[in-house]
Amino acid sequence: MTDKNRRRGRALAGLAIGTAAMVALAGCTTSTPAPSASDSAAPGTGGTISVAQTNAATALTSATPDTNLNTNGMVDYLTGNATGPGSFLYVDSEFNVVPDETNGTIELVSESPLVVQYTLDPEAVWSDGTPMTTTDMLLAWAIGSGYYDDATLDGIRRWRATSSYLLDPHSAVGVLAAEACPEPGAAMVVAATAHPAKFADAIRQATGVAPQMPLRLAEVFEKEERFDVAPNDLALIQAKVRKLKESMA
Repeated sequence: MTDKNRRRGRALAGLAIGTAAMVALAGCTTSTPAPSASDSAAPGTGGTISVAQTNAATALTSATPDTNLNTNGMVDYLTGNATGPGSFLYVDSEFNVVPDETNGTIELVSESPLVVQYTLDPEAVWSDGTPMTTTDMLLAWAIGSGYYDDATLDGIRRWRATSSYLLDPHSAVGVLAAEACPEPGAAMVVAATAHPAKFADAIRQATGVAPQMPLRLAEVFEKEERFDVAPNDLALIQAKVRKLKESMA
């Protein structure tokens, strides 16, 4: 697992803030039937659990332009790789946190106050052979810290004031990157990636105005929310899902 994490491309994707609006799915469940003997049976062992994802995992990192997928980001997070250049730890097959000293080491200097020392291996290099530096580590931390999110909010505010176009935070990062790297004589096209209403809190913080919810989505919030509360019992939950699937067939 860690072999693919040992070297990362130099490209670092910018992070935009935003609180995703949670969409309640209405009318998706049926009434709960009385549990049968099979429903309450003791959970078994082994077998296969299938999980649907947006896309297939293609890499153990989501920090480069060609691997920036939601699923890769989940793998990155779950394996402890999303901590900066090369990472200093990983999670093994037994879910133990294991130090990865490929590119450096970590030392707990003090618990109160908490002080952790990261030492970068002077031989550590990027995939193109360029040496890693503490500046790279600082940049990775700064991107993920949220400290510089004001630049994104300022961009949203400026574009709304000058063009009446309301950027969502993710699209704003793309626009700001395009503005920072102009090519003389070339047209620049930036594809919007989300609706501003998905990040209502961030938009309100940037402009002082809440974005208007699309009608087709606003109608969902007006519907009755129906749900079932199930116990922590795998067999029972599997039975409920099967019955729900059959009722929707």
